[in-house]
Amino acid sequence: MSPAASGSPARAARSLITPHRAAAAAIGLGYALLAAIRLDLPGPNYDELLYTNAALGSVDDWFVTERWFGRPVMLMSYIGALKAWIARPWFHLFGFSVTDARLLGILIAAIGLTILASTVLARAGRFAALAVVALATSPSLIELTRVDVGPSAIEFTLRCIAVSVLVRWVHDRHVSTRGALVLSACFLLGTFNKLNFLWSVAALLVVVAVGIPRSAFTRWPVVVLLGGMLASLGWYAYCIETFGPVAGGAFPSFTGIGARAETLTETTAGTWFQQWASTATVPTAGALTVGLTGLLLVGCAVTAIRRRCRTSIALLAGLAAVVAIVLLTEGAVRGWHALVVLPFLPLVTGGVGLHLSDRERRIAGGLVAAVIATQLWTYAAIVAHRDDGLNPYYSDSIVELERFTRLEGAPVLLSDWGIKGYLQAADHRAIYVELVWDPRPTLCRNLVVVRAPGLDFFAGSRESAFALGPMQLERTVEGRAGVEYELYRLDECSAE
Repeated sequence: MSPAASGSPARAARSLITPHRAAAAAIGLGYALLAAIRLDLPGPNYDELLYTNAALGSVDDWFVTERWFGRPVMLMSYIGALKAWIARPWFHLFGFSVTDARLLGILIAAIGLTILASTVLARAGRFAALAVVALATSPSLIELTRVDVGPSAIEFTLRCIAVSVLVRWVHDRHVSTRGALVLSACFLLGTFNKLNFLWSVAALLVVVAVGIPRSAFTRWPVVVLLGGMLASLGWYAYCIETFGPVAGGAFPSFTGIGARAETLTETTAGTWFQQWASTATVPTAGALTVGLTGLLLVGCAVTAIRRRCRTSIALLAGLAAVVAIVLLTEGAVRGWHALVVLPFLPLVTGGVGLHLSDRERRIAGGLVAAVIATQLWTYAAIVAHRDDGLNPYYSDSIVELERFTRLEGAPVLLSDWGIKGYLQAADHRAIYVELVWDPRPTLCRNLVVVRAPGLDFFAGSRESAFALGPMQLERTVEGRAGVEYELYRLDECSAE
């Protein structure tokens, strides 16, 4: 073997491990490490685990709205089974636990973040690295992908991949057919994952319209992009026709716009999820984060327009589009809706960096570094108080509850909303019946799970449980706030 031939693997490795790729991997790893801190807290949420029944084998049709050829396809009328398909081999390899489920969401988000970071760093230089670090340290991104209610991790990663394609196109002024295929796949997979990904599709198309001159397009990329857009709209139309309109999906609507603006602000601050999951007051730097972010955004917008920074102008237009959509959509009231502003919000800064003088770059870099510092401060405070004042539907006492329901042969009766998710996933072959909406089975000395007084999610659920018939208290399950669950045994069998 010649010396040249023997050196080729090393040269190939060096071409793959470039400085910007190594930096991107470090940013993705940093996000993952932050997200993995105290991974078991808060406790597993019902909606966080809605995909697990389909992923673990579908013992019943709980969160399986539609099947094709016997396989779960829709988990709800507006959420597809994409995460269940991804999770099936994951759980086969590692089994189910809260930490395993959350590690999957973290891995999915870290992949998207790394891909985006690699693209941005390669085209916008070192200054852009600060913008990507600001994205990776956003407490809202970390919290809403580790506890993947939404689901948010897949949405975020598909947005990152799509934005990576667009940054390449805007920077290189070249639209490729391969990139169009990737972008169209993001459109369709994102809409299948959850219908409101159409908000992202609209924002991404705004970026295309503003940032890429028509002369950069050739026929096939246009055809592919139109195909992806029409396929996404077709899937949306199919779901609406099959299952009916999505509740709270009215657009445009000014009703409740103030509350949606507040959600956007709290998501930018990084405090929304903590306030959603807990009643504890946490001393964060969220207000400072919002102020610094607003200052940066205004400065970057003025600079981008004055100096014709095409990349940042395009991302600003995409950001404006998603903010307008969220503000005008009646049901966009949760942090996982407002998370659509990421990754557009911090990346605006990265593109502007190429058009700044050294002095301006130092000032802007200092502001971005200050945002990163305030976000880390907020996240550290959240982590320190992660087990304080947890709401009943985020209490980790449900892990203890599962130990006492696991060996039941007869169906376990659950009196209230929010209990079945973890129990069904952890003990997947058992039968759990939600009395609030499931058909009541034949009763014969069943175990009945009742929330402690004052902790009901649905008012009157305790009274409904006690109306089943005479029963005796077997045990209680305590959490950080005292007794949280009461387990009763029905005294007798029904006459049926």
